[in-house]
Amino acid sequence: MFWTLLIQGSGALLAFATVAWLGRTQGPVPQGVFSRTKTELEFLASVASLGLPQALMYYAQTQRLSVSRALRISSAAAVLGALGAVVYGLVRGEGLAVAAVAAAVFAMVWQGNLRTILLGVSTARSFNIVTAGPQALVLVWVVASTSTLGMNTAVAASGYAVAFGVVAAAAGARLWRRADTQVEQEVDARRLASYGIATWVSAMAVTGSLLACTLYVDATLEPRALGLFTATVVLAQVALTPLNYLLPLLLKRWVASTGHRRWPYLVIGTAPPLAAALVFKVAGTSWADGKLGEYAQVSDSLWVVCAVVGLEVAVRLLAADQLARGRPWAPAVADVVRMASIAAALGLLRPGNSLEVVDVWALASLWALLTLVVLELQSRRAKVSPNAPLFDGVAP
Repeated sequence: MFWTLLIQGSGALLAFATVAWLGRTQGPVPQGVFSRTKTELEFLASVASLGLPQALMYYAQTQRLSVSRALRISSAAAVLGALGAVVYGLVRGEGLAVAAVAAAVFAMVWQGNLRTILLGVSTARSFNIVTAGPQALVLVWVVASTSTLGMNTAVAASGYAVAFGVVAAAAGARLWRRADTQVEQEVDARRLASYGIATWVSAMAVTGSLLACTLYVDATLEPRALGLFTATVVLAQVALTPLNYLLPLLLKRWVASTGHRRWPYLVIGTAPPLAAALVFKVAGTSWADGKLGEYAQVSDSLWVVCAVVGLEVAVRLLAADQLARGRPWAPAVADVVRMASIAAALGLLRPGNSLEVVDVWALASLWALLTLVVLELQSRRAKVSPNAPLFDGVAP
């Protein structure tokens, strides 16, 4: 776990360094363009993944999916993702940037699938390097390219295409050496899809929620607001990145252990950010006056950011627990509720500044947590079996 935290933490810091460097040297508007593009690419990649990363990891780990078949499935999903990105780019009127967006989504879907296959059949170290590696290459690309090319959708997407493509190619080469490994019985397509669809719905709803907020700010508020909102989001994402990288390892451990305990993880994970939220709310952030330049307003929402981090830690740990218990649709329902609450708030309340949009985002996390708690209480009361059709996915 130590090396995982070190490597994945480095990836989180590099992701933050990219945004911080752009904001400091180019200003909020170029940084906002980069962050918006990143959010769009992540959404498109989530849609195209079809929940395959978790499904491929599980069945490869349990030796019911051969590496060669997993590689074919990964490549097909990446091609479909690229085609979907072309359609999205044309609808959005991205022009020549469509090619860069399609290449980036292909590389991100490919890398996302290959890294989880590695986790299933290889060591955690390989998984960590393949997961965090692209962030270093994105930083190098941004620093090297913005001085001559500036920052726009094509430049940002090209950086992601190169970074994720290089790392995915290296992971694919490593897995190809295992391609002749045979399994006794291949998992059928129905079970593979059953596991994947639930996690796909959840991933799509999470990234779609953030994309909805980002596009709302971009379309209705002043250009500077996009940079402020995305900078606030990045703060929360950086804090959550190590957890996101640890969750596959934690899920792998919990699936193998029928008596795992989640409460120590919940306490350790949620206490620090929630305590920080209370401190920032009570004591204020006057210490930041004059130190953040054009991003001064971000300090007003620091307590909300910390609260979001605490809520999201609880949501993601509870979701991993549900997956390990064979109930993948519970977190999927919670994330759909999250997305619906954001859509309703943006449509009905019409927030007038970036800080109000951050509040909407925070309340959506709370709704997702409450939904998970209610669903778990209902399953306990009804004594739902992990093998029931609604929760099918983990059971063999």
